[in-house]
Amino acid sequence: MADESDLAKKAKALLAARMEPVTALGKLLEEKATKERELEDLVHNIDKSYTRCLEAGWKADEMAELGIAKPGKRRQPKAAASAAPAPLPPPPVAP
Repeated sequence: MADESDLAKKAKALLAARMEPVTALGKLLEEKATKERELEDLVHNIDKSYTRCLEAGWKADEMAELGIAKPGKRRQPKAAASAAPAPLPPPPVAP
């Protein structure tokens, strides 16, 4: 029978192997949150800049001709639910 210290060492090695991917995932989730905050800041700055363009005399339709969307009119990514196939209808009942 293995003594307790050998058993503990083996258990720690197994736990360490399992912790590695969780630690990597945690770092990625933190990075994602940081990028989302950065994106929010960019969107806010774009909205402010758009307003400054209007204040400088640009018209909304001129901005649209340049390919610049109105703030709040940005396309949203499609929902994940829309990517899922629709459920099949039940089979017809034979007479």
